[in-house]
Amino acid sequence: MPRQTVIENLENLFATYNQRRRATDALLRGLKGAHNALTKADRALTDYLDQDSTLDPAQLGQTQQTMASIQFKDRVYDVVQNDLRRESKTLADQVKALRDASTALQGELVDLIKLDHAYQSLLESPLADADLQAVLPDLAGEVEQAQ
Repeated sequence: MPRQTVIENLENLFATYNQRRRATDALLRGLKGAHNALTKADRALTDYLDQDSTLDPAQLGQTQQTMASIQFKDRVYDVVQNDLRRESKTLADQVKALRDASTALQGELVDLIKLDHAYQSLLESPLADADLQAVLPDLAGEVEQAQ
């Protein structure tokens, strides 16, 4: 396959994986923000209950029970947080390897060390999907040709 086609495929994958990484990071930030907001709201409600209020104490107690029953941290945040962090790290590594491979191929002389390092990184990736698997043989050919 012509080198320019390999570069284009790498750049397309770079854009795809970079978008996935951004979406993963946004989800992590959103979940953390929701957790922090719920924690602050619960603290504020507790502080409010400690004050003399004109509102119905039964209604406020029910509100506090509802907030406690959500269990956002235990049921949502803690369940996916570590997996999302791992996925974000893996995607960041893949994005870097794709960028390095593309850069290594774009020069007049191929940067064999950078290309081989990027190839090995992509080869060992735990999130290798069909699109990445399709590019790896062409990348291996470029590494062989550069040697």
